[in-house]
Amino acid sequence: MRQALLYAFNQEDFLKASIGNPEFYKTCQSYFPCGTPYSSEKGMEGLLKSDFKKAQELLKESGYDGTPIVLMHSTDLQVLTNLAPARH
Repeated sequence: MRQALLYAFNQEDFLKASIGNPEFYKTCQSYFPCGTPYSSEKGMEGLLKSDFKKAQELLKESGYDGTPIVLMHSTDLQVLTNLAPARH
């Protein structure tokens, strides 16, 4: 399930939503922030770029039954609070 999300999500979409101006963000395929000691793009090929077909394949392979998924979000950093709340 987690792997499917990494294929479905598009990192730049999240950065555009939270930061806005591309002058102030940088995309990189890493679990940890770019330029930090733990930053690494190893094993991240194809992830965080909205490959919906691959995400669907992984969901099917996982046996996902359609149960709603809860996306948790940060509330301690104001810039990140607009990423996850459901909008109806």
